[in-house]
Amino acid sequence: MKKLLAMAALTLAACAPSPSGDNTIGRQTDFAIADGRLTPEALWAMGRVGAAVASPDGSQVAYTVTYYSVAENRSHTVLRLMNADGTADRLLTTTADNESEPQWIGGGSRLAFLSNHGGQSQVWTMNADGSSRRQLTYEADDVLGYTIAPTEDKIVLVKEIPYTASIMATPDDLPKTSGMVITELGYKHWDHYVRTIPHPFLAPIANGRAGESRDIMEGEPYDCPMLPFAGVEMFSWSADGKLLAYSCRKKTGIDKMTSTDSDIYLYNTADSSTINLCKPTDFVLPAYDASRTLAAQPTNLDEVDVNPGYDTEPQFSPDGTMVAWKSMARDGYESDRNRLCVYVLATGEKRYVTEALETGVDAFAWAADNRRCISWPRGTAPPTFIAPTSTARWSKSRAATTTTPRFRPSPTARCFANAIRCLRPTTFMPSTPPRARPPH
Repeated sequence: MKKLLAMAALTLAACAPSPSGDNTIGRQTDFAIADGRLTPEALWAMGRVGAAVASPDGSQVAYTVTYYSVAENRSHTVLRLMNADGTADRLLTTTADNESEPQWIGGGSRLAFLSNHGGQSQVWTMNADGSSRRQLTYEADDVLGYTIAPTEDKIVLVKEIPYTASIMATPDDLPKTSGMVITELGYKHWDHYVRTIPHPFLAPIANGRAGESRDIMEGEPYDCPMLPFAGVEMFSWSADGKLLAYSCRKKTGIDKMTSTDSDIYLYNTADSSTINLCKPTDFVLPAYDASRTLAAQPTNLDEVDVNPGYDTEPQFSPDGTMVAWKSMARDGYESDRNRLCVYVLATGEKRYVTEALETGVDAFAWAADNRRCISWPRGTAPPTFIAPTSTARWSKSRAATTTTPRFRPSPTARCFANAIRCLRPTTFMPSTPPRARPPH
């Protein structure tokens, strides 16, 4: 409890006063933690730190903080910037607009971000000091997420499209009806009916403005990013901006409801072709009994490695020769262990480089040398291991923090240890399997 209260105090102390404006929700100061009790009021008064991205040189971190108003039943997300050592923390959002999803562009001189300025969510850009704000996208619909190619001449936008595979479209002559005709499973996700799904749209960028976007999965009835939690971490650009890797579970109905089999796909922006990196081109889903567990069924007994479980969060190596991703070995098992799979594009070889670990991978990123991946193993306070590719030996290093969030460090892979204290890379993995188990 003392640690929790200390963290709460640090969170509140790190948050600057709210931006000006009568309708702005910001830091709350009219409360106190009395008698050592962390109350619901105190929890809601805290800013929640969200996405954090390091600048290309690793010297700065842009991140988001979301504040809440219980009385107004709404929130306000702002952008902040600080040095990698935690100093010079400053607020970039100065209005009541929600601003989120920062991404560094212009070699670290500018930031892209989502803003609901004007009542619609679009991608904007600004200088790293918050000046010179410009709108980048002018979509007719809200942009839910985005990722800009390293070449900065293309952008992928996540937008919703109508979905009628599980709930028939409302008849034109009954626009006010609340009745629904449900045709298959997957019609409801927790608290909402599935009438739309997210899809990735590709748009060119020229002269500081994004052009017309097109659906790269047009006609495919699959959600991408996958509902309900996935975001733009399911996309990764190659360094030359020609290839886009993405994760998707391309199944519908009962197959989708009973399966965790998502795959990694490679989309070529030059010819609009897509290939599956997880399965051979002639792969056919084997017959199975949806009323029984998949544990002993053909989908999990294939002698060929077809990645039957979740395959998510692809990341290109800096030189573009490999793609790494988190991979579960079994279909139908949401709590399976995440392995780190490295795919060699030239040969199609898959390497599972964390088999020597007895735990799963929560998050990872490539080191700048193309030969290692920085990874957070799953669990609390794991030790740090460094596995040089020259010897593939494990050596114990300093202890890690207990938090294992999603992260994307800078290309130098050095700034998160001190930038935000709950973010620290804990394991170094080679892109070839280690020959020895880590010491205990």
